[in-house]
Parts: sequence; structure tokens; C-alpha cells
Amino acid sequence: GRFPERKGFILMTGSTCFAFVALPFLLQPDFAKWTSSMLVVVYGFQGIGRSTFEGTLRSVFADYFPGRKEASFANVVLQNGLFSSFGFMLSFYVPCLSPGPYCVEFKDGSGSHDVYLLEM
Repeated sequence: GRFPERKGFILMTGSTCFAFVALPFLLQPDFAKWTSSMLVVVYGFQGIGRSTFEGTLRSVFADYFPGRKEASFANVVLQNGLFSSFGFMLSFYVPCLSPGPYCVEFKDGSGSHDVYLLEM
């Protein structure tokens, strides 16, 4: 491959941590029952995932575009921006079918929205 196995392991670890960020919210959607240790776990997983994104993923893109560092980093920013925008817009167009722990009522008067998909 184009990048050492160690980078692949680090990227898998970061991706797994990003997936685990949603886990506490899925297991315990009632914030009144949360403890401070659950919040530390969420921030820990987010930090590990983010550090792999900021470092290792960008170096992998640079490996795939040798000699074109600016193009590789622009590609990362473009993909991240597109999918973040898609997720943001999706949150407005997924209505709740019935009240539940993942049904959030927006204060702008647009009604209730299902955020379960965003947690996944």
C-alpha cells in the first residue's frame, strides 16, 4: 500500500473512537442520569478521533498526492465541509414520527426533529 500499516491502525483507532462518541448518548439519552465521568469519556473519544483526523489522515492524503501538498489538504477540507454541511441540513429535514428521547423540538418553531440519525 501507499502508507505503512501503522497509519492504517491509527486511522482505524480514530474512526472507532468517533463511533464511540455516540455510544453514551445512545445508551443513556436522559442527561439527568449522566455523570461527569460519562462526559469525560465522550471528550476523550472525541479528542482521540480528532487528533487522528488532524494528523494521520492528512498525512495519508499527502502520501496519495506526492508533491501536491496544497491539493491534498484542500481535498480534506472540501470533503469535510461537504459532509458536515449535509449532516447539518439533514437535521432540519428529518421530522419525529413520535415523541421520544431522540426527538428534539427546535426553538425556531420548525417543530420536532429526530436526531437519532445524527447520533449514528
